Amino acid sequence: MRHVILGNGAAGLAAARQLRALSPTDEILIISDEPYLTYSRCLLAEYIRGDRSKERLLLHPAEFYQQQRFDLLLGRSAIELDTDQRVLRLDDGQRIDYDRLLIATGAVSAMPPIPGLQSERVVGLRTMADADRIIELAAGADRAVVIGGGYIGLEAAYALKRLGLQVTVLERMPHILYANLDELAAGIITNDLAAERIAIRTGSDHQVTRIDEGRAGLRVNLCSNESLEADFVVCAVGVRSNLELVRRTPIKADIGVLVDDYLQTNVPGIYSAGDVAQARDLWTGEPKTTPIWPNAVAQGKLAARNMAGQQRPYTGEVGLQNAVEFREVPAISFGLCKATEAEGYQVRTLYRPQQGIYKKVVLQGDVLKGVILVGDISHAGVLTSLIKSGAHLGPIAERLLEEGFSQAYWMRPRLPALDVV
Repeated sequence: MRHVILGNGAAGLAAARQLRALSPTDEILIISDEPYLTYSRCLLAEYIRGDRSKERLLLHPAEFYQQQRFDLLLGRSAIELDTDQRVLRLDDGQRIDYDRLLIATGAVSAMPPIPGLQSERVVGLRTMADADRIIELAAGADRAVVIGGGYIGLEAAYALKRLGLQVTVLERMPHILYANLDELAAGIITNDLAAERIAIRTGSDHQVTRIDEGRAGLRVNLCSNESLEADFVVCAVGVRSNLELVRRTPIKADIGVLVDDYLQTNVPGIYSAGDVAQARDLWTGEPKTTPIWPNAVAQGKLAARNMAGQQRPYTGEVGLQNAVEFREVPAISFGLCKATEAEGYQVRTLYRPQQGIYKKVVLQGDVLKGVILVGDISHAGVLTSLIKSGAHLGPIAERLLEEGFSQAYWMRPRLPALDVV
């Protein structure tokens, strides 16, 4: 049996490892358009600011792939897929036959249709090549503008500030981290970034309308008719699934590759996982892309099991989860963390401004649905586990924000057993 995996990111590597464990004698070929072994995209900002070498971004050394007997084709792109003949054609003309195919091509930086965004001085932050380009642009630069106040944008801003640049973040929503944190939590992070002298500008007036390029650099024009001068711009407004190959095949796709409950596409023998896959969401049951590392790993493993013939259904993942740390202020959000009481949820918070600690839990009855933790994330593991389980917490629901709350609550004999639905 020959398994071919398109993509060497989190999903692709997780699938390869699972396949090798299940199928010791099968052939496993990994094809990647990047020339690198699997590396952590989550740590690219550390690489930019000089805290981590390129080698320390790699998840495994070259010997690991040899020991696992993975065949690798790096720096190569699949440009054609014949689903009837089960054949891939690569950019160098090579033809690759497969028995099972996993599409794990990931996502690429989303570039909105803003005039001037095509400048060579505008770059995303998604790949090692992007990070190298940012380092190159930052050398000798004084000013940078980051478009997008999400996790990637803020990590880029922090890294650039550490390199000594004047940095301005532009976010068109009312506050930074809008998709993942509420206003109070985002305010703590904003203050933390302000202490680093990173300028944060939010609201619709700060939406970029055009970027003009001149000899001295870039002029970033805003809805407010204001303009900012920059030596270069980092665009971090999100990602989109890499569907370049899929669009030219019978494989059904929407904003991602559509898969069934076994992560198989509408074409037998072809599976998809990771950022490119549009799989069932845990909350809604509807197809959704979830471009985060833990989800990619989980999907890669499950897709591999099904490629090996185990027929394991995918139960869905929590789509809203993220973690970040700026300076010494960690933050994590998980689940329906922005749901409101007006929507029928119960919202409880704990805020200690002097300590920079904010905790928020969202409940539906006694079922935990969402959480935000800023400053103190020591109980993140148990809280996220409770969300995933869908457990009826009973009296535990009243104690989630208590100082000593931990996994020990599960072990107290005076509490009734949890009813997991």
